Amino acid sequence: AYALWHSTQAEQGGQNLAMLRDGEIDLALEMGRLEWDPAVRKRWYDRFQQRFAALAPSLLLYHPIYNYAVSSQVGGVQIGPLLDPSDRFRTLGDWYVKTKRISPQELHMTPEP
Repeated sequence: AYALWHSTQAEQGGQNLAMLRDGEIDLALEMGRLEWDPAVRKRWYDRFQQRFAALAPSLLLYHPIYNYAVSSQVGGVQIGPLLDPSDRFRTLGDWYVKTKRISPQELHMTPEP
């Protein structure tokens, strides 16, 4: 929500395409980002939603749902909330291909012709 509705994102290159500038929305989004307690965080985002509904700066037509398939041979994949399609690679450093463990003796064996 911050990237789409905070006043700072109405600047050139930002994603606040409606050019919404509202102090109450800014405060709610800033506090929601900083708060760790889920119950308190929800209250800040509820406050944002109420103010957003009152101002109605934009008509929300849809919310994209991203679906990605990952081979069962790949482990360590965690795809959390996606704000951008590239977020699916956020944990790429933890991914691995499942392999078979072999002993050092098997590693040095040469196959027979």
